[in-house]
Amino acid sequence: MRKTVIATVFFHLLIAGSSSAFDLRGFVSETIWRDDNGDHGSISSARLLGDATLGDSFAIELNAVAVSAVSTLVYPGAGVTVERSPDLRTDLKDDPSTTMFLALDRVNARYTHDRVDIIAGRQVINLATCYYFTPNDFFAPFSANTFFRVYKPGVDALRIETRLGDLTQLTIAGVAGYTEEVYDPNRNSYISRVTTVLGDYEFALLGGSVAGDDFSAAAIQGELPIYAIGLRAEGNVREGDIDLSIQLGKRFESTLDIKMEYYHHGSSQGLYYGERYIAIGAGYEVTPLLIGQILALVNADDDSRLYSLYGVYSLSDESELSFSVSIPQGADDTEFGIYPASSNAEWRWYF
Repeated sequence: MRKTVIATVFFHLLIAGSSSAFDLRGFVSETIWRDDNGDHGSISSARLLGDATLGDSFAIELNAVAVSAVSTLVYPGAGVTVERSPDLRTDLKDDPSTTMFLALDRVNARYTHDRVDIIAGRQVINLATCYYFTPNDFFAPFSANTFFRVYKPGVDALRIETRLGDLTQLTIAGVAGYTEEVYDPNRNSYISRVTTVLGDYEFALLGGSVAGDDFSAAAIQGELPIYAIGLRAEGNVREGDIDLSIQLGKRFESTLDIKMEYYHHGSSQGLYYGERYIAIGAGYEVTPLLIGQILALVNADDDSRLYSLYGVYSLSDESELSFSVSIPQGADDTEFGIYPASSNAEWRWYF
């Protein structure tokens, strides 16, 4: 009941804001997948997205999602587990093969005054600089072989953005921590970040604590003078362990886009188990309606590999069809070698 009241009150705030400016849109998708172990499943999802501005200083964001997932596997919640409060989620069905839920993926308010923005509520905290491996993106990061990245989950946070100059910005954020969906103040995160542009490069310095662990971090992005090769790098030192990612990339006039990335994973945090990784990927606009991407992920410690192929075909201005195939290579006791080969297709409709 409490969750319903919270969602209803927020929706009424959105409607009230329509006198200033109000935008409501949505997204529906249907995914089917299968692997070479014989397992298969489907995921149906729908999103309602709303943005309202109340005068010149206030804005509200809503991203509500409904998910229904059926699988022959024990299905743990239809996606990446995000460390956040369960109070804005209602489980409609949860058994070994089926999960259905409603959730507010983002719900926040923004106050703007002069050079300062204050954002409170469930929101996206994105600290990534590189594409495949993002060690500085501490909250709900995408895995390297996630191709569809339109909707990043939000976390419960208070964030202050201050524009110190035309090319310099200070970010201060506090993110609530949870242990098994119970608020845990010992896992709260406090982060400061300053970004600035010097010459042709953007630099970032970060520091604070994440889930109780102290860290310091840095990032750089820009373009090298040699053949206009893009350079991105980010890394952090957390409790004495170093995580570092370096990316080189080049986009050609033909629309061919190539990225190569090395990742040193010195900590036990994150999505990966090894210490050294390599990613080589490319994207290409085959036709104005068809875009393709390929990716090779290599664990350089155990020599296991994961090859992925992804494509998106535009069916109309409002809909598209995507497909992907993943093929692992490696011994049975290696990180990617234990993966099954898999394929999926997803239909998306935007309204």
